Amino acid sequence: MKRLRPGLLIGAALLLPGGARAHDGLHVDIQEITARIAELESPPPELLLQRARLLREHGKPTDALADLDRVDLLLEEMPDSPLRRLTAPLLRAQVLVDLDRSDGVLALLDGVLTEAPDHPGALDLRADLRVAAGNLDGAIEDRRRAFEALPTLERTLTLGAALGGTGRLEAASRLYARAIERLGESLLIRDAWISNEIARGEFESALAMIGAELGRAAVRTPWLLRRAEVYRAAGNEARRIEALDAALAEADRVIARRPLPVHLVSRARVRLARGELDAAEDDARLALERVPEFALAATLLAEIRERRESVPEAPAGEGATEAPPDGG
Repeated sequence: MKRLRPGLLIGAALLLPGGARAHDGLHVDIQEITARIAELESPPPELLLQRARLLREHGKPTDALADLDRVDLLLEEMPDSPLRRLTAPLLRAQVLVDLDRSDGVLALLDGVLTEAPDHPGALDLRADLRVAAGNLDGAIEDRRRAFEALPTLERTLTLGAALGGTGRLEAASRLYARAIERLGESLLIRDAWISNEIARGEFESALAMIGAELGRAAVRTPWLLRRAEVYRAAGNEARRIEALDAALAEADRVIARRPLPVHLVSRARVRLARGELDAAEDDARLALERVPEFALAATLLAEIRERRESVPEAPAGEGATEAPPDGG
């Protein structure tokens, strides 16, 4: 590849669309592509598309749109080019969404999907727009097609949540099973599947999956808490309390060995599920003191305090504040 002259790199920063400068934090790749563009009397659309993509990724959609306008002019004489029919319109649609200018975006995506009906990126973006427009059925169909074309963890969880949120619980369970078959084991997918089974009332199925995870987990606290959640949903109070007792014992064992903030948060969740607000708050606060940027601890502490506000104060002398258990 041709080595670029240092002086040209510096000067190229002055030629970025929209007047963006290197000191704005632009990635070195953008500067290098800009230098290559500056060397050419008529830069190819591929190069401009490459820079537009990078500009978008680095939070400069207006500059990216300027490059796309140049690309469109160059592609007018190339009607059959896949750049004109697929690449450029999809990137323009993404940039317009970034700019909160959704007019015409659906038409761009429909055109891309006419050329490539199973393009996962176009289907993902059209699904997002359909959700915003209230077309949930259309969004679910787009997400289903995107998953079938290229399954990913994110597509699985998004589609599963959409199916569950619209009451299609059996379809969501089939999705999670298929995702694990195609992607391999995933704790996040398995956890979403368990939640879906609870919502379906398939408690034995949920308990079986939890039991399998307990058999291989190094730290069992979260899964014991999930078991308590299943028993709560099933209305089995005795087994729920038994599971919470086991979860607290496991959390104490783990913390005695390694008192990490994440383990303190796990025990706080168990104590919150048991209705022990003071003890739960102590654990969450200690985790946050040790790692001030620990978002999970901060969120849990806020949840505990919100629960406390909803519980009437006990008369003086009656001991620690407790709340009705929620099963985790």
